[in-house]
Amino acid sequence: MKIKNIVLITASFFVLLSCSKDIDNENSVAELIGTVEGNWQVTAYSFEGSRQTILFEDISRYEFEGRGWELHVQFNFTENPNTYNVSGFLNIDHSVTYEDGDHHDYVDTFTWTESGTWNRNNRVIHLETNSIFKTADIILLDDLNMSLDIRTSTSENTQDGASITTINNEHIEFIKVN
Repeated sequence: MKIKNIVLITASFFVLLSCSKDIDNENSVAELIGTVEGNWQVTAYSFEGSRQTILFEDISRYEFEGRGWELHVQFNFTENPNTYNVSGFLNIDHSVTYEDGDHHDYVDTFTWTESGTWNRNNRVIHLETNSIFKTADIILLDDLNMSLDIRTSTSENTQDGASITTINNEHIEFIKVN
């Protein structure tokens, strides 16, 4: 009798779990009913990441994060050709923590101008600007709203021989303005 109850409880658990996934899949499809093309006003912006510099035997690293406010930035996505343009400005509260524990907070006004190409593959938008490739996961997309999580990783070598690697994760929320 105990084995029968355990089997029934286990089977019930798996049924509930599989139904839960179906509901999640239905919601994620419903979130992608809009199109990327158009003019989008940024309504929320935040980022976090890290930067590592290697110069000969010395390695330094710091982590950063920030949140935008007074957002006056628009993205324009066009189709055929698939190009995008970003223009505007925002204020950013920055926070930087160095590997020795030293911490700095500061405020900056950032003028954002960027243009490049894009293509979409289901829930992912690939952006390219000046040979920098960004991957944007579409979190929400409907006729009026879009939310993206954008990942960027860059490496560069300086004239003095330093190797700099930066990883940046951005979260941007938009409303459609046209």
